[in-house]
Amino acid sequence: LAIKISNYPACGRPQSGLSRADLVFEHYAEGGTTRFTAIFYSHDAPKVGSIRSARLIDLELPAMYRALIAFSGASDGVLKKLKEADFKDWIISPEFEPGHHAFYRVPKESLSGDCQLLEHTLFTSTDLLWADALEKGINTRPPLPGMAFNVTPPANGAPAATISLSYSAAYVRWNYNAEVGRYFR
Repeated sequence: LAIKISNYPACGRPQSGLSRADLVFEHYAEGGTTRFTAIFYSHDAPKVGSIRSARLIDLELPAMYRALIAFSGASDGVLKKLKEADFKDWIISPEFEPGHHAFYRVPKESLSGDCQLLEHTLFTSTDLLWADALEKGINTRPPLPGMAFNVTPPANGAPAATISLSYSAAYVRWNYNAEVGRYFR
């Protein structure tokens, strides 16, 4: 599953379900902000969101991972391209099926006061999405050859305690925590 998850505004953090994803892509959305595409393959998440709109990158990621893609909304141009994509049958979205049962809204009052707009209230779960895929006959586990990481660093590699990226209006920094063996944003 590839699921679009909000990363802006800051009041939407912490997001639900990101820590259960196998891969998380952070990419430019607009206005200097970023958005996440979380790839779920080996773990489930009981709550994922908030769910946001598709971008042009979503013509590439689902094809790369042979993934179902879940999102809500997109520009007219992106929607047109998604409807013409080879994987259009793998799309799970209220844009394609209004009132889709795999998505639900949380009460806006359950969110922080500065984050109570409608676009921050839509959530899903991997179980709901997998069940929908099963109903449609598209719940197949794709082989992903080449997705194993080698524990031996490359000969010319160098350790990195910090990774930083600068977008036009956002600065992203990841710091390595040796105790847990992970980078934290």
